[in-house]
Amino acid sequence: MGVGVRNRAVSACLSIAAVASLVVGLQTAARAGIPGGPYQSSCQGIQMVGTTLVAGCTGFFGNSITSTLPNAAQCKGAISNVDGTLRCVISQVRSESGRDIFNIISEPVTTKNSNGTTVFWRVDHPDVIALASAYPQIRFQAGDQITIGAGGCAQTGGMGATWKSYVYPTGDNAAQYYSGLLWIPGVTGGGLQRDAAVINRKWVVPAHLAPNVASQLFLHIGYQDDGPGDNGYYSHDNGNNNQCLGVGPAWIQVSVFTPAAPPKPLGVSWAPWKKPFDLTWNVNVAGDDNGFPLNPRWGYQVQHADAKPDFPAACASSFSGHNEPFHGNDTVNDATLAANCTTQLPTTDLYTGVWSVFTLCNSTNVFDGHLNWAYATYTGNLQWRSYSGGWPQDADYNMGILDPDNASQTSTSDGGFTGLGMEFDSKETIDNFGSPWWKNFGNDSDAQKTSAVDGQPATIVGLVGIDGVHGGYTEIHPVLAMAVLISEKTNSDGVDETWAFFIRNQGDEGECSENEHLWNGLAGDYALQVQWPSDATKVSLTGASDDVWTSWKSGVSGPTIEQQAPWTYVEFHLPSPTSSSDGIDGTFTLHYTLKDPHKHVSRRIKLAAAGPRTEEADVDWNDIAAKINDPTTRSAFTSQLHVAPVLALTPHANRLRFPAAIAAHHARADASRKGQLIRDTRVPSPLAKAQTTALNALYVKYSPSFPAVTTP
Repeated sequence: MGVGVRNRAVSACLSIAAVASLVVGLQTAARAGIPGGPYQSSCQGIQMVGTTLVAGCTGFFGNSITSTLPNAAQCKGAISNVDGTLRCVISQVRSESGRDIFNIISEPVTTKNSNGTTVFWRVDHPDVIALASAYPQIRFQAGDQITIGAGGCAQTGGMGATWKSYVYPTGDNAAQYYSGLLWIPGVTGGGLQRDAAVINRKWVVPAHLAPNVASQLFLHIGYQDDGPGDNGYYSHDNGNNNQCLGVGPAWIQVSVFTPAAPPKPLGVSWAPWKKPFDLTWNVNVAGDDNGFPLNPRWGYQVQHADAKPDFPAACASSFSGHNEPFHGNDTVNDATLAANCTTQLPTTDLYTGVWSVFTLCNSTNVFDGHLNWAYATYTGNLQWRSYSGGWPQDADYNMGILDPDNASQTSTSDGGFTGLGMEFDSKETIDNFGSPWWKNFGNDSDAQKTSAVDGQPATIVGLVGIDGVHGGYTEIHPVLAMAVLISEKTNSDGVDETWAFFIRNQGDEGECSENEHLWNGLAGDYALQVQWPSDATKVSLTGASDDVWTSWKSGVSGPTIEQQAPWTYVEFHLPSPTSSSDGIDGTFTLHYTLKDPHKHVSRRIKLAAAGPRTEEADVDWNDIAAKINDPTTRSAFTSQLHVAPVLALTPHANRLRFPAAIAAHHARADASRKGQLIRDTRVPSPLAKAQTTALNALYVKYSPSFPAVTTP
């Protein structure tokens, strides 16, 4: 029996003398104007100081805690001692086992000012048995700005140290289990997510939600566990790694700000779409400064509260193989695709080399390569995933962008990660970069890369497509521009934010492709924009930075920098795209003036641990080498396999310079407001050609040493 249970048991077994003493105390308290309630059985020194109730109450660990409850006489619930804190409790339930009280909801606290109304809700001892629970009392409306906090620990049952952190559990299976879950339909995404992905960030309830979504517009919570029946808040222990040392039961706090006079919403007008995998977006909201849609969704998500659609289920019937068994599915039936999947005529980019005889880039249920829609821009929080490896792998940097609305995601994950996949070839980017930050990032270990960027706000610009080889998940590949926040320093009137960025106008899609994808810009102009902190009032540059590097020696101008709340824009004029790996990289620092610097909260979020993951691999070359029976031949094959083709790099050795001041923003032509997609231009990739040529030559030389196969 835990401390919390023991305290309740003691208060339930009072002696006759103690009961008599308590009755006298209650009568005295009533005469003194002290409100009644269950708290009086576990609190002492009870008194009213003006309209505030003051008492010393027994805490969860048995210690006495001085607690106050303002306006106690106005409490419409039961004044209770919740783990040493006086609360006006309006609702609670007993757990199925009967040994715990769950879902202790306190009366909300409301404050008002000229800007609007803020309502604070508190839930103590959230249910840790049920997978999902609804809280219809905590309801929201269009325009509400919601911030959720959570913390504490919970008993997960079993043997040994079994209490675990409610938000950031550690230990065996903690990546899949033992976390609280949160969901606000139409706001935080398409279903319950682990608390760490939802808390400590601002969510805004959109206008004109579908009726079936609006009817569920209240807080939903849940808990992940494979055997939750013995969960609760009893028999406290410190948990493995002392994660619950001195930490009591779990809690959730919800702050809901309703603006006093919100601007009349334009409503939602979706770009034309017909099929589940047509990209769409609200044309009443400006896109990015390149004319690309900002955080577009799949049509399916519009009708299903941002839920992630199943690409193979909707679209796999559109793909077939004409050279089986050497290709899985490398042919697209456009009529079937348009009837069942998408009307937007995505283009293809796939591997055509001879190593397909060993299933290189083969897919048995989706497509042997990439299906590409158009360019788009996404904002969210960055996640480092992996480096695919140098030659003979494709040297891609694999990351993710986590967006609360699941924008453009599918139900298929990238190796166990959630969020939108994103990739760029290091041979075209980081291997050429000149900025010290990017050079260091390129040399960092996986752990150091994770520490540098995980959870940081970011903006990503690139080609939206489906990776068919790895199950049908959405990715931005190639990433053509990105900015990620790398440093925040608060000062007397605001915060200095340093961003690392790169921008280019061409890129490839890695090993399972053969094309270079060109971005033509708006008359040669290219833009990258970053969002302001939510509490910022204005922005300025901290000085004229020259940490801007480019491979181009002519035809490039900029950067210019512009602002219009809530965005800061960095813009360049670039030469026409070619199949080379030219580009620009660097860092810049912005100073944001804040409404109240002392209340500023870092924009970096703590990411939930990824679930069980598998490395993204297009082919296992070790497995192929093992098919050669002769050890000497196998060794020679392996040695020659790792001799990379000579590729011409384009180092960023020329410097550019940011201006000293930020100008007002001048909007460019916005195709996204017209519901138009901007497509890529495709040309053969010299990089892919060099790699395919090298691998094909290796196949010709060593194919007699492999088991008998028929060349496709």
